[in-house]
Amino acid sequence: MEDPPCIVELLASCPGFRPHWDEHRAWWSGEAGLMLDLAVFGEYAAQAIERGAPAELAAIAASAESLLGSESQAVRDAAITGFLAGLLQRCHSDAARLPFDRVARELGPKTLAACRKLDEMLGTRTPGVWQPDAAA
Repeated sequence: MEDPPCIVELLASCPGFRPHWDEHRAWWSGEAGLMLDLAVFGEYAAQAIERGAPAELAAIAASAESLLGSESQAVRDAAITGFLAGLLQRCHSDAARLPFDRVARELGPKTLAACRKLDEMLGTRTPGVWQPDAAA
């Protein structure tokens, strides 16, 4: 089974994602669906946040912006529900180990807007997503 084009792009821009993807694909035999596929990218991103590697976080942020700028509504939806919502939840549940602001400073406007919308829906306020003078 061929990988979805957005996954091919993630693997090219974020080589550290490859082992996560290979394990996920083997487990699901390539049949997990895009939302779960992008949730695995969120798991990888959480581990990268913990490591705090600037170049890796910049690549993840650029990839997130690309996903949210996709022509495909299915990709955009999966990026929000599978990738971003899961990543924000992980970071909120263990903020000391997974400080979201490490990647937030690299995020583009589409990704920041999606994070803010998720915060508004969930009643949270993710560090690094809101400007100090922005309203809650």
